Amino acid sequence: MDSSVVDLINSPVQSPSIDLINNTEERCDAWKFSLIGRLDLARLKFSEAVLNQKNQWKLEGQCKMNPLGKGFFTIKLDNDRDKMTIKAGRWEVCNQVLWIRNWIPYFRPEKHRTSHAMIWVHLPGLSLEYWDEKTLFTICRALGTPVKVDEATLNYDNGYYARVLVNIDLANKIPNKLWIKTKFGGFMQSVILTKPPKFCDHCKIVGHLQIECRAKKTSSQYFATQQSTSNTPKGVNTSSKEKFDICDPSIRTSSQVLEVTPKTFSKDFEAGEVGNCETPVT
Repeated sequence: MDSSVVDLINSPVQSPSIDLINNTEERCDAWKFSLIGRLDLARLKFSEAVLNQKNQWKLEGQCKMNPLGKGFFTIKLDNDRDKMTIKAGRWEVCNQVLWIRNWIPYFRPEKHRTSHAMIWVHLPGLSLEYWDEKTLFTICRALGTPVKVDEATLNYDNGYYARVLVNIDLANKIPNKLWIKTKFGGFMQSVILTKPPKFCDHCKIVGHLQIECRAKKTSSQYFATQQSTSNTPKGVNTSSKEKFDICDPSIRTSSQVLEVTPKTFSKDFEAGEVGNCETPVT
């Protein structure tokens, strides 16, 4: 049998199976000079980001950029010099630092989850003698990895707060105040994170909020289904649309409810919970 033909009879799943093993090197060779970038495109149009970056890079060859989702995009290049130019520099797009890595085959954005984000940190009321890059980096290492200091801060253009871009792991507890010791005594310094991205405390990843989390909703629905199944007494018809009445209508107090509750009911029904149940109208 031809090796390119797949025998679907012996396939372990009931889905068409396609063999793309052959010519893999040939397909990947066209992307050997390419890179993968990432920006927070929720706050930035992709077309504007492309134009901004090409104007900064001033490349010799062709460059084509394609969005992949989740803020990731490919940077397809045709020569090694342009590739090294981009990798050697630190690039910013609308106050965002461009994240860069080498292109790899079978790159899927949904598998590259992260709890890290580039966030501008404000240090309100910080005395101006501490507004040099070395000192501000020392302070901000308590929050994450400092990336850069705002140009206006270094030039003392705004005396209300110092501004530093920090790579922060949102999965960790972020303090809102720092205790700073100096030769003249210590003081408490407030910390403000400006425009932090969406972060899910359930998944511990950037990209969505906990109330939007599909994983949490799925697990909650599964738990609710399992609990309702285990709490349903045997022999009870649950097909009726009316609520199952676990209360004797003549009984109102929680102490009396506990006396008449059948033994087959789950122990999870506490006195307060049973006393608050509704009795269907007959």
